[in-house]
Amino acid sequence: MAQKSLLDYLESIPDPRNQAKCSHILSEVVFMAICAMMCGFDTWSEITLFAQEREPWFRRWLSLPGGIPSHDTFNRIFATLPPASLKSIFQAWIGDIMG
Repeated sequence: MAQKSLLDYLESIPDPRNQAKCSHILSEVVFMAICAMMCGFDTWSEITLFAQEREPWFRRWLSLPGGIPSHDTFNRIFATLPPASLKSIFQAWIGDIMG
């Protein structure tokens, strides 16, 4: 059985936003933030800059229909996400990796 990627797991995060007003895919925003944080970037402005500088690489894996989110968008999105849902997704992903 093929192992699911982190992005596959992130796609299961319930999206509390009004979809009619969304230009960014939730799982993609979270994925970009995780990549940036793993590289030592920890403010929304730094995370945005990280993603902007690596946009061609991200476009290999993500559709990015709204481009790279602004620092305000990262902030708003993460403010709506319940930490418990992110925790359970990470635990499931790590559990899958560890077997």
